Amino acid sequence: MIKALLAPLTLPYYLGYLAHRALVKPKKFPCPVVSVGNITWGGSGKTPTVIKLAEEFLAEGRKVAILTRGYKRKREVGSGEWEVEGGKWEVGSGRWKVEGEKGKVFGGVKKEPLIVSDGKDILSSVEDAGDEPYLMAEKIKKAIILVGADRAVSAGVAIDDYNADVLLLDDGFQRWGISRDLDIVCVNASNPFGNGLLIPAGILREPLAALGRAGLIALTNIDKISDEKARELKEKISSVSSAPIITAKHSAVGIKNVFTDSGENIGKSREVVGFSGIGNNKGFEDTLRSLGRNVKRFYPFADHKWYAESEILNMLSANPAALFVTTLKDAVRFRNFRTLPRERFFYVDVKLEIVEGESAWRQILKPLF
Repeated sequence: MIKALLAPLTLPYYLGYLAHRALVKPKKFPCPVVSVGNITWGGSGKTPTVIKLAEEFLAEGRKVAILTRGYKRKREVGSGEWEVEGGKWEVGSGRWKVEGEKGKVFGGVKKEPLIVSDGKDILSSVEDAGDEPYLMAEKIKKAIILVGADRAVSAGVAIDDYNADVLLLDDGFQRWGISRDLDIVCVNASNPFGNGLLIPAGILREPLAALGRAGLIALTNIDKISDEKARELKEKISSVSSAPIITAKHSAVGIKNVFTDSGENIGKSREVVGFSGIGNNKGFEDTLRSLGRNVKRFYPFADHKWYAESEILNMLSANPAALFVTTLKDAVRFRNFRTLPRERFFYVDVKLEIVEGESAWRQILKPLF
């Protein structure tokens, strides 16, 4: 019933998408640009893919900058504009270029990207950066991470101010403002295209044919489906795209304390309560149960959920004997709460593991190293 009511709204959504794409002229930058994105709403494994890419480029001696929107930040900073008398915004440098006399600045907030990490130190709070950019700053210490709505401006700052020589666009498949050398599209194998309809009636951000623009397609969560379903999914994708297809899964590499980041060995007999506010809560619940833990209960929350301290305390009260296990993306959102018992909160540390197609991955990336 709801799908039928929303179906007519897919047309204006799609027309807006086409108009936006037609009006934006992509800017070319003098270094490799790799986008990681998807064609659906919800979790598809983009962040672990970006992390893996960044680590591999860094291992090759490149200076990596990750450009991200910082979706659903708790505090939006860096919005608004400078108004400068006698000047103009110079997109390539990410700053105002004032001709003649020094411009007079009045009103507004400087429209520059937020520097989450300069590749040495984390310079922003999680509330200002957003959970995913902050998570990446913690996981990839040497990457420059910038948050801003205009990726072209962020790119200019990364190159001019931080000497970046590789740009990674987080959630960049529908961002037309930057020309790129490679588009990697992540597809959640456990729910690849929903009901096949565009937003808002379905989860598709673009029609399936958009996969034809991809240079590489990563089927994530491949371990959650059968071999037969995997074969059918590959055939469906290959009917609209000639891009190489790799398969991947999110492998747990350990359990760490939320507050100390130290590795922990939780006994399998200990009572565990899981919770998460990510795009694929079911996937995390399955991962947690697959680790053989005694999962008494699981609390799913909305993606990018900013927890109130009282909500966490209520879960503690309802489960007085349990240890609590979540994701790192969730952990960074409540790590600052001071009243929580530190010895009872943990997160599962995961990494993207390529199951099939390692050679295709290497071959596609090699010219960009």
